[in-house]
Parts: sequence; structure tokens; C-alpha cells
Amino acid sequence: MNVLLLGSSGFLGSNIKKFLLKNNKFNLITPSRDELFMDKKISTNTKNHLENAEIIINCIADIDFNSCANSKINFANIEVPKIINKISSKNSYKIHFSTDAMYESNTNQSDEFSVTREKNDYVKQKILSEKYFSTNSVILRTSFVGMNPKKTGMLNYLIDSFKFNQQIDGWIDVFTSSVHVEHICELILKLVINKPVGIFNFGTDKPYSKYSYISEICEVFGREALVKKVLSPLADNRNKNCGMNSEKIKKVLRIELPTFKNVINKSIGDIKNVNDA
Repeated sequence: MNVLLLGSSGFLGSNIKKFLLKNNKFNLITPSRDELFMDKKISTNTKNHLENAEIIINCIADIDFNSCANSKINFANIEVPKIINKISSKNSYKIHFSTDAMYESNTNQSDEFSVTREKNDYVKQKILSEKYFSTNSVILRTSFVGMNPKKTGMLNYLIDSFKFNQQIDGWIDVFTSSVHVEHICELILKLVINKPVGIFNFGTDKPYSKYSYISEICEVFGREALVKKVLSPLADNRNKNCGMNSEKIKKVLRIELPTFKNVINKSIGDIKNVNDA
């Protein structure tokens, strides 16, 4: 089975690449950024890959809110989905990653029919990108944690804080249903086998606060004294209550959703692996 993975050098893409390479069922194609596009135009090789791939997984995204705000037509978030839609075979099955950042609900139980809140250009672009995956495609509204190879993100922040004995801000007013990146890798196999189409939330069975996530991890490493309960400094253009209801994907794929404890355990394992290295 020919699988084209776009964005294989990023945080999500690199993890999916490593996971799928262990499975002999797939002929995995992972072109580099330079191979994909020349001067923001599609290369001949990319065109051929898109035309012949049976499965296309799009992990390309610009998640920098500042650069999104400075770009009315964002290449990664808008133009790449357009290209995939225009060139790929109608028979290819496409997996596109969207975001949970469009949700804002006091109940933290937003489902796929909930009103989206376009508070910033990044969210606007991701919502628009979904429209290019209307045929034979699955759109995953999700977020994830894990050890980023570029040494950015929450877990790297915690490791640095442990190292220098610095205060850790635990946001009590920010909620999420973020899964671990390994949960998404495991989900990919279910999607490829069952090929559901449409928009799906994918998150933990219950939402949790950033404070809960941080404090649970810090307690395991004996650093709970570093954690301070604080209100988040997030600007008004960012949603805080991004908890999701993921019952739809649970029923369609007949899977159990990851739990908060699952995410904590995998995150703890990530930190231990770095400490042991």
C-alpha cells in the first residue's frame, strides 16, 4: 500500500513516520521539504506522489500564530490543502490534521457540531483547510503532547524547569483533551483499515486542565513544590476551553478513547527516557 506522508520532519510527522516504518504493509513515501516544493510551487516528484498514493497523510501546518497573522494566504495551512485536493486521485484516502483551537465551551465538551470560534488567523486558516478535504477524507480535530525533537513544548519546559529548579506555572483556567502523539500513531492504523470519512474529534475521554497535567507529572518526579496555580496569560485571541467530546470517533471505529492517566503515563515515560539518555 503506497502511503504518502507529508510533513514527515515535523513533530507529528516524524512520530508517524517512525511508527509506520515498523509496519511492513506500507510502502511509505516521505519526501523532504525541499523535495516537496520549489519556491512554494509543487515539484514534479510531489505531483507524481500525489497522483499515485493510495493513502495521503497531511501533517504540514504552520502553527505559529504570529506568522499566520502576517499571511492572508498561508502556504502551509491553505495552499498545501488546495494542492492535495487538486492533484491527488479521487480514489486516494486522505487524512488531514486540523485543530481543537477552534473550540471554546464552558462545558469543555465541544463536539463536531459545536459552534467554532475563529479568534485568530490560525484557526480561520485551519477551518478553511478542512473544506479541501470533503471527498474520501477524514479530518481530525485534535491536539497532542509528547517529546518534541526540536526541544520545544510543555515536556521540554518541564525538563528545563526541573534542571534549574524554576517555578512552573500551572494554568488552572486552560482546558484541553490533548492525547499523546503515540495515541495518534495508533489511530492512523485504525483509520487506514476502516477509512471513515468526515470530521472527527480525537481527544481524551474527559478534558483536563493544564494545571492537572503539570502537577501530576511533577509529583512523580518529586517537583510538586515548583508548581504554582496561576491564571493563564493567554491573549484574548486564544481559546482556553478546548475540551472535546470524541464519542463520534469512538463509536465509528469501536475504540476506547485515551484517558488522562494514559497521557500522563506516556508523558512521564518521555521524560524518563530523556533523563536516562
